[in-house]
Amino acid sequence: MLTARDLDWIPDKWWGLVTGETKRNNTPHRLNRRVFEVCVCRQLVQELKSADICVPGGDSYSDTHAQLLPMEKCTETQAEYGGLVGLPVEGKSFVGHLQTRLKEVADSVDRGYMANSYFTITNDRPVLTKMVKKPL
Repeated sequence: MLTARDLDWIPDKWWGLVTGETKRNNTPHRLNRRVFEVCVCRQLVQELKSADICVPGGDSYSDTHAQLLPMEKCTETQAEYGGLVGLPVEGKSFVGHLQTRLKEVADSVDRGYMANSYFTITNDRPVLTKMVKKPL
């Protein structure tokens, strides 16, 4: 029999999806198994990323550093890679390219925000409202 304490690790945003309950103080009688499994995997990924959890001996399976290219190989192939992806590879020109692209996107957003019915400015602050759900 599950208790609320057994499930106290579930993030609040997942609680309703996993248990079907709206309040955490209600002991769930059922769990949505598929959502629970996704929640467990998601939580494990978060814990592994933050090093709050580990897999003993997990480092013996593969060395991610062995999969990285040596710096010499990166230097040799960076011009070819830059050509393939359409990016400059020199430091200043790369930063300049990104700044230009960011300005283009910002200008595009500035030009189009008036047509966005979900965007308003209230009390000098931008506000995005929820989109209306389309009927099935």
